[in-house]
Amino acid sequence: MSTFEGIAEIVLRVRRADGSWSVRSIWVVVVDQDVYVRSAFGRRGAWYRAVRAGAPAEIETARAILPVRLEPVHDPAVHRRVSDGYRVKYGLSWPGPVETMLTDEACATTMRLHVGDAGSLDGQAVPGSSEGARNPPASSLDRRQIPELPA
Repeated sequence: MSTFEGIAEIVLRVRRADGSWSVRSIWVVVVDQDVYVRSAFGRRGAWYRAVRAGAPAEIETARAILPVRLEPVHDPAVHRRVSDGYRVKYGLSWPGPVETMLTDEACATTMRLHVGDAGSLDGQAVPGSSEGARNPPASSLDRRQIPELPA
């Protein structure tokens, strides 16, 4: 198992209104054992708007497509710690993009990521997923760990 701390990006899949999937790579940070993501485009980000409107979301790994729940975070103290996480993890390699992730607009889109916690999908095939991927039960997933990610 790889941890979110050790990976640069995750592949996030969000269901569009027409039933197709929007797929994109996004940065991920871990703070106090919780996993967080943000929209680089703030509230204008398509994936962020879709998730806030209730669209199903998943992450794609080398072995499976796992349902996720994204929980909005409104606590300014958590926003600051998540911003620090972005600075530490990405600041040296990507200083310009990191500054975008630290704007007030991006901070307002901070979301806690819960893997395997998207309703009653435990052990079920993910509806609409490619190749009928199956999910391990949510109870078997540490919230900071996911199966091996694609290179």
